[in-house]
Amino acid sequence: MNTRMVSLAVLISLLCACSTPRLASIKRGEPVAFVVTASPQWEAGGIRNTAIREDAATGAHTGAMAGALVGLSCGPYFLFCMPVAALVIGGGGAIVGAAAGLAESLSAAQVAQLNERLHRFRQSHDLLAELRANLVERGRKHWQVSADTSPSVVSIELQEISLNSTRDERIALVMRVRVSVTPGAAPRGESTQKQFDYVGPLGNLPVWMDEYNDFVETSFKDACQHLAAQIVSELAMN
Repeated sequence: MNTRMVSLAVLISLLCACSTPRLASIKRGEPVAFVVTASPQWEAGGIRNTAIREDAATGAHTGAMAGALVGLSCGPYFLFCMPVAALVIGGGGAIVGAAAGLAESLSAAQVAQLNERLHRFRQSHDLLAELRANLVERGRKHWQVSADTSPSVVSIELQEISLNSTRDERIALVMRVRVSVTPGAAPRGESTQKQFDYVGPLGNLPVWMDEYNDFVETSFKDACQHLAAQIVSELAMN
């Protein structure tokens, strides 16, 4: 039994192992250009019900554990049975969990109001300029921030602006960007890429809907500041 548990732990660690990409660092004092654009296919205004993901994850986890236990009963073939049983039973648990989450989503009217609120805000605020301003401010502490023709170019592509909603009608802003870096010293065509995600603090639905407070504006400013801090921090690691 001990041998089986050790083998189980090894198998799980191998299945979960993954490599995290890193951006190429830029030496201190070098000229750097920040180019911020929006992806042509970017997702704007989407609202995700996190209750679906949370309930699905709980169902999948419970099902996978049950499947693993079933697999252990296969005797000498448990290394083959266990992952198959975990996937099959875990998948069923995820479906049941997702169905529970769907029952707790926002109403169609609430979704429409939130989307309209975000649409009006984006029409009156230049988020790309806000993000670039934060990048430039932080970048000047490490490099010579120059025009777009600098040898070292950091391209930031806005890929998503959306909202997460919980089962108790609390909302959080989500922003996703993809960063591509071509250091000046790198061979032609060599570059590195990485995705950065920001998920803001939860706010009650009435706060997001209130036209007379600055909660939405503050949320976007915080998102730009946090993303800029993450990007510059990684680029400055030498």
